[in-house]
Amino acid sequence: SAVYALYVGQSKQQVMEMEQAWANFAPHIRLITFVSNDQHLLKPILRAIHKLHVLATKQHVHVLVAIPQLVTTKKQHALLHNHHAFMLKQALLDYPDISVLTIPFRVTR
Repeated sequence: SAVYALYVGQSKQQVMEMEQAWANFAPHIRLITFVSNDQHLLKPILRAIHKLHVLATKQHVHVLVAIPQLVTTKKQHALLHNHHAFMLKQALLDYPDISVLTIPFRVTR
């Protein structure tokens, strides 16, 4: 089995910086990157997951998608920042053989 990480940056510069940091942080995990603005975040991620799903099905392995969920002290901030995670989880319901894992990401200020 293989582990992949997906990263969506808002610019080529952001993506390059993440790729450099990732090479030091987790070189054994392949990083798939995209440049996209907030309005078009879901489609490139779903395309990548679909491609990985097709590959996994051919290899008879299971796909687990881990999605970070921002935990904040103010509920309105959580609603504002977690809408992409919610939309991704909803879209993945179309794939009954993909498991979704939500990982709390706590922000303290």
